[in-house]
Amino acid sequence: MKYIDILIERQKVRQRYIKNVKKYLQLIKRRAKKILGNDTKVYLFGSFLKGKFGPNSDIDVLVVSPKVPERVSEKSEI
Repeated sequence: MKYIDILIERQKVRQRYIKNVKKYLQLIKRRAKKILGNDTKVYLFGSFLKGKFGPNSDIDVLVVSPKVPERVSEKSEI
């Protein structure tokens, strides 16, 4: 696979996340509450929230909970 093909594929994946950001945030919220409990809050912040994101921007998500995931697998599931 050529480098340009990798970049094109990466951009397609990124566009899918941007187009469906609400869906992905709900998924993160459900998983976080399942693992960490109902006191867990999920926040979107940064340039994406402000509508000032560019081609290299990411989507910043903050998970706040009194509980810390015990296993690495729990962290990666969220």
